[in-house]
Amino acid sequence: MYVRLARFAAVDPAAFGDQVELMRRQVGAVLAATGRSMDDPDERTMAEFDAVPSGLRQTVRRLSVLVNDDEATAVVMLFCSSEDAARDADAALGRLPLPAGVGTRTDVEIYRVALDEDMSLSLATGDFS
Repeated sequence: MYVRLARFAAVDPAAFGDQVELMRRQVGAVLAATGRSMDDPDERTMAEFDAVPSGLRQTVRRLSVLVNDDEATAVVMLFCSSEDAARDADAALGRLPLPAGVGTRTDVEIYRVALDEDMSLSLATGDFS
């Protein structure tokens, strides 16, 4: 697993929040349009699906967005199955203009995921042994 990590500065919290909501809808549209959701795709869903570059629909497996409102910064992480897929996602995003208000992209890097554990079961049961 690889991650394309992009850092942003001078983020307008309201505008960035709008972009996060758009990303949430687009992820839902991709899941619905590809049969990975219980929702049936409607016309609006398909329009949002079509707005996602095919390079991203085919390569991104998970998306995380981290926002520090106090510092007006954000990090967007796209998880991909391979380094090539992460680079393809980077190329697809590099061709898109940044939406107004998301700030300045200060850095983009590709990382190999060395550890990604879900500890929710341990947190729910209190069993950390």
